[in-house]
Amino acid sequence: FRVDTILLSGHVSDTQVGWYNAAYNLTLTLLTLSRSFNDAILPTLAREHMVDPTSVRPWYYRSVKIMLLIGLPIAVGGMMTAGRITDLLYEPNFAPTAIALAILVWDIPLVMYHSFCGNMTTSIKREGSAARIYGSLGIINTLLNLVLIPRFGILGASFATVLTDLAGAGQFYFLFRREFGAGLGFTRLARIGVGAALMGLLIFLLRDWNFLLIVLAAAVFYGVFVWVSGAFSLEERAQML
Repeated sequence: FRVDTILLSGHVSDTQVGWYNAAYNLTLTLLTLSRSFNDAILPTLAREHMVDPTSVRPWYYRSVKIMLLIGLPIAVGGMMTAGRITDLLYEPNFAPTAIALAILVWDIPLVMYHSFCGNMTTSIKREGSAARIYGSLGIINTLLNLVLIPRFGILGASFATVLTDLAGAGQFYFLFRREFGAGLGFTRLARIGVGAALMGLLIFLLRDWNFLLIVLAAAVFYGVFVWVSGAFSLEERAQML
């Protein structure tokens, strides 16, 4: 996971390594909630799978939708407001951190998904598949960093991180597609994506507003749009309430 920092230290200044790690660590901080959820749900999924292996299928579908509901607007909003975020959190000499953050924030929905899937494989006794996927990610991450960092510095490291986790999310998707079959409902998932895109447009239009007001307006707009667009079924809405 830290091969990017190791390789960066050989190609850029210590200051630039600091910029990158400030953005990287902020992204990890934002993932605390999903890590807590993943750790809490593991024993429940294992117990349910032992009693009835088919019972964990709806858990997977609904959990993925909730993660997309949370992770996608964070990625869009974080990208659009990366400069404002770094201005609030860091000293002026850390301003270039915003460039890396605008890229790395897209890692959040990807890591939310494949971290959940990693725990899911443990629950359904498919740890071997997860080990192979994570092993491949170690190779992919190293190769991408070796290629991108010498040419693009911290931007290359940022893209390498996101592309690695995109590869992990893709592998886990196909694993569970084979395990559980179709059922995510891409028509409904697309509505979440449209809501996040429109929220990003709203953030752009309100870019001169106070940062907290932008966050509030974007969150309200996104929440209302997703709720009324039919992204979630009536049963799922009842569960969320």
